[in-house]
Amino acid sequence: MVFELNKMATQTLLPLLVLLMIGKRKTILKNTDFPQSDDGSSPRISLSQPFQFFGRSHSSVYVNHNGDLTFTSAFSQYSPQNFPMRRMDIIAALWTDLDNRVTGSILYHEYTGGSILARATQDINTYFPGVQFTASSVFVATWYQMFGTTTAQAILITNGRFSFVMLNYGPIAQTTRPIQAGYDTQDSAHHYSLEGSMTTNSSDPNSRFRIRSNVGVPSRWVFRTDRTSRGCLVPPPAPALVSPSPVRLCARRAASVTTALFSMATIACGPHLVGATTMGAIGKVASSSGIVRNVKTCVPVMVGQG
Repeated sequence: MVFELNKMATQTLLPLLVLLMIGKRKTILKNTDFPQSDDGSSPRISLSQPFQFFGRSHSSVYVNHNGDLTFTSAFSQYSPQNFPMRRMDIIAALWTDLDNRVTGSILYHEYTGGSILARATQDINTYFPGVQFTASSVFVATWYQMFGTTTAQAILITNGRFSFVMLNYGPIAQTTRPIQAGYDTQDSAHHYSLEGSMTTNSSDPNSRFRIRSNVGVPSRWVFRTDRTSRGCLVPPPAPALVSPSPVRLCARRAASVTTALFSMATIACGPHLVGATTMGAIGKVASSSGIVRNVKTCVPVMVGQG
C-alpha cells in the first residue's frame, strides 16, 4: 500500500515494507478500501500465488475488520482470544474491537510486480540469509488510523514455495481493550503471540508491538510459515528475540560468543544460520559451532533458518 503524502516533517516514519507514513493522506494508490461498518470482512480475495501456512496451502484470504486475516472463511469476532486457541489458521496484526464507521480505513492490495516485490525480496533475504528468496506476490492489508491514530499492517510475502508473514505497527492508541497479535493454526501445532499481547503493554505509550522486534527493526515482526518438517517456529522464542534494539555481540577475537544464542535457536528449530549483520564492518555467517569469525566490531545478530 503506497501512500502519496503531504509534508510530514514532524511525523514518525514507520519502517514499513510499503513506505506507509503516518500523517494526512492525499491519495491512496492501487488499494481496495472497505465500506464503513463494524465487525465486517472483505469478500473472499483470490491470491495469485498459493500462500503456504504450516502445512496448508491457501489460495485466498479474508481481511477482517477487527485486525486479522483468515483463509477459509470470514471472521467477525471482535473479542480476541489467547493463542493457542485450536480453531483456525489466522494471522492477527491487531485483533481487537476495531470500528471504522467514525474514523479509519481498512485497505488491501496484492502486488505481483514492481518495486514492492523488490523491497520484499531484499528484506526477506536480509532477515533470512540462507533462503535465497525472490518474491512473486506481496499481499498487504492495512488498518489505517483506526480510533484516529491506530495503524497496523499484515503482509503476506511468497513465491509459491517459501512464505513469510510481516507485521508492521504505527501508533496504537491507548486502550483498555485486550489486543492479540501473532498467528495460530487450525490445530495450534504452530502459534506465536507477540510480546505484550492480551496485556496493558499492547497499546501506547509502551506498546511492545512497536518498541520490540524479532528482526532488529522496532515495530516490525517477520515469520517464515512454510516449514513444518521439524516443527519449527520461526524465529525462535525469547530470549533470542531482538528487543528493543539489536543484540550486540563482541566478536573481535573470534570467540565463541554466539554459542548460547545458537543453542537457544536449536532448541526450537534445529540447525540455524546465525547471520552477523554489520554496521560498517566485515561479518560472516556463523558456522554450525556457533562461532562468528572475521568480525571487526560488535554486530547485531539475526537468526534465520538454513
